[in-house]
Amino acid sequence: MPSDQAVRPTPDGAGRPGRTLFPADGVNPYLPTPVARVGDSATSVVTVATTAVVRARAALDEYLRAPHTPEQPRKGRVLTLVGDFGTGKTHLTAALRRRVLESAPAADPVYLDAPNGTFVDLYRRFIAQVKRPRVMDLLSDYYAEVVADELEATPYAARTAARLRQGEIDPVAVVARLHLPDRLLLQRMQATLIRVTRDNDLGTAFTLLLQPEVQTLVWDWLTGNPPRDFLQERGIFRTIATDSAALDAMAAFGRLHRDRGRPAVLMIDEFDRVLSAVESRSDFADRMGPFKRMLEAVGESGAFVVLAGMPEIVKIPDESTRQRLGEIVELTPMTVAEVQEFIRSSHRAVRGDDALEPFTQQAVETLVALTKGVPRQFITLCHYLYGWAQGTQELISPEVVRQVSGAHFDLASVLDVRREVHQVLTKVGIRVSSGHLREPGGEAPVDYWVSDSQGEYRCAILLAGGVVSPADVTEVRQRAARARAEAGSVEVVLVVVGYLTEAFAAQLVPILKPNDPIVYGRESFPETLQSVVTGVLRRHRETVTANPLEVIIDGVERITRQQSTTQELIEYVAQHLAGIGETTERQLSEIRREVASTTRGGEPPASARSAATPTLAAVDELFQDALRLLSSIDRMEDDLSAVFVETPGRPANAGVRAVQARLRQQEGFSPLGTAVFLGKLVQAFQHAFLDWYDASELRAGGQPSPAERDRLDRICTRYEALYHDIPLDELKKLVESSARDPEHEGIVSRLAGPTIRLDDIRRTFAELGVRVGRAVDGSAGRPG
Repeated sequence: MPSDQAVRPTPDGAGRPGRTLFPADGVNPYLPTPVARVGDSATSVVTVATTAVVRARAALDEYLRAPHTPEQPRKGRVLTLVGDFGTGKTHLTAALRRRVLESAPAADPVYLDAPNGTFVDLYRRFIAQVKRPRVMDLLSDYYAEVVADELEATPYAARTAARLRQGEIDPVAVVARLHLPDRLLLQRMQATLIRVTRDNDLGTAFTLLLQPEVQTLVWDWLTGNPPRDFLQERGIFRTIATDSAALDAMAAFGRLHRDRGRPAVLMIDEFDRVLSAVESRSDFADRMGPFKRMLEAVGESGAFVVLAGMPEIVKIPDESTRQRLGEIVELTPMTVAEVQEFIRSSHRAVRGDDALEPFTQQAVETLVALTKGVPRQFITLCHYLYGWAQGTQELISPEVVRQVSGAHFDLASVLDVRREVHQVLTKVGIRVSSGHLREPGGEAPVDYWVSDSQGEYRCAILLAGGVVSPADVTEVRQRAARARAEAGSVEVVLVVVGYLTEAFAAQLVPILKPNDPIVYGRESFPETLQSVVTGVLRRHRETVTANPLEVIIDGVERITRQQSTTQELIEYVAQHLAGIGETTERQLSEIRREVASTTRGGEPPASARSAATPTLAAVDELFQDALRLLSSIDRMEDDLSAVFVETPGRPANAGVRAVQARLRQQEGFSPLGTAVFLGKLVQAFQHAFLDWYDASELRAGGQPSPAERDRLDRICTRYEALYHDIPLDELKKLVESSARDPEHEGIVSRLAGPTIRLDDIRRTFAELGVRVGRAVDGSAGRPG
């Protein structure tokens, strides 16, 4: 039996009677939708010491432990965490936050999600996360120093002054008990805070916070509202409503901490949203100035600032600004060894042991290959695999990984890729015919033959579900030998639909020479396959003395086949569009009936029901933002409406030519179909959420039960699984064409309005499921 074959374990799972490693009624150690929650405790999460984690922790520890004195205060620094979606940026940021709380109890790290807006919006989120009692404690520390200085000149008050400096007694109470000149002391306090913050308004406002009767007025101004009359009478007239004022205020908080020897830690997740929420290059340039100023202020403010976001953060054009990003830590996909450590740690936290079972070594390798080592994806797959093992009480083999992943993630099968191979090659006019001589119950030695212009086989295409064992290599060797035995000097091209280890890839090189195996990937596969097969045919032509006329005939025949394939595709699209028209008309009729029933007192639509509770309002806004972005990308509806509008001075067929030019820019209907599918997917997700909400305890004002929350996780996971299969490159074509206005055939000019970038689409749609879950957790009072 091969070593990776699923086998039923012993009763204890590891040869020790009476113990089961994965009981059917036990807790599944893995979440179906793994989302980092900042409020989770260190004991409830598993963090593997990857290179990125080790580097980030070291940078934070160096800041926290750095020696500092009043003469040489702590220096600030920036730590930038970058990585694609699902690589663990929020998880690492949350881990650093917990480390601050554990390593420096006096510190109160501020964590916030960056908004899609300006630095003013960022500041408002910042001040909302700052705890007023912490600020009051810090200001009391300053006031204690001022009062202590006053008492040192008073006989018999040295002990009281010492206790004030040590924070043992309240300075306000001391001033009242000893009848000290509070007005004079507050003036000294104000002068000190103006010097520390380097801002007259902020220094004054912080001093006024010591007066309980006006705290609310002062804090209202600090949150970004205009100053009330009381503050204007004391010289505060401006509002913190510009990028410059917002950044000055944030830096002032850092200086307040630094001057008293306290660490100040600010963590901004998804910071790239601040830089990307612009509508033009000039807006981006305007945003760079404040951003550079923010980075410059970090060093002298004494704060430790963590910026987490997409890799675009480090791709800013200004070199001097990029150099101020501090240490840049890239979160890369996890290796097989790191995933094994994660699995063992997860089992240790839940089961109390660190055994790998029910996973086998080969299963973990396949798991990492299928998910490309992205934490969010492999953790989700671990959830379903562990559930399978609980139900079957069998170990997980590579084949089980492929089966379960296919069921839950809609991964490609050999059959799917076999169809795609045929479509890719026939589309460019390459002669393709199906293989034969299939053995009973086995795979065909050859999936497709590729012929030259004389009909001779020149290339044999083999598809394999994965090469993860010596037996798989042997099978490929035998199939290649049979192909060459049948067609002589035919070249062999292998397409691997699954996992291919480096070791086995090296063993395949002499079998397939001169062609390397092709590992199936949705984005690059068509171009790679076409390039390899075209290269095989080209090498054959170069090795024979071909009649020039035959070469020309071969080219003409290939063009003819391409035209035939294109015509068939056009006819199919026409039929498909006709079907879409009928479906759309039916849907419009249903919508009209629903609207009519609503006016008669029926169930209101989602947008109306969203006003019923804060939860629905928050989630509905997420869905509406996604759909609005999609409608701004797909402007075809407006273009089609303009076709039938006659405007004086405009050519009669200008609208028709504009649509035709759009379709040519988009290379056909595929981008439009992609946008339609994405829109319907979001709408279906929204309807599923509303159904879940109506049946949950949340609607009645309670908290969702664990079973209800798990069901919501499954809904979100299914959305994410389908979203990740959407070809975003097709949407990129739609984005590019939507950003142009075809005035007439052959000529296009840039629109004056804003354009939409592919990163905006990824940011909005990729984590829609995650944000829905966070919105529910936040409304239910769960840490998020």
